[in-house]
Amino acid sequence: MPQDEGAKGFLPMLDLLRVGGAAGVAFFAAAAFQQTGLVTASVTNCGFLAALYVVITPFLAWLMLG
Repeated sequence: MPQDEGAKGFLPMLDLLRVGGAAGVAFFAAAAFQQTGLVTASVTNCGFLAALYVVITPFLAWLMLG
């Protein structure tokens, strides 16, 4: 079986690496920005930002994935 053919519902290996790499870079950037923001923000704002991150993530996934 050639490598670029995947089972039904699965991404081919090259597409999987591209999507996984993009997701990894986006996750790293988001974590770095969040941690930088937490260092420079007050305790109250840190709690708000953390709660917002938890609430907003499913909506962003819904918008991105349809």
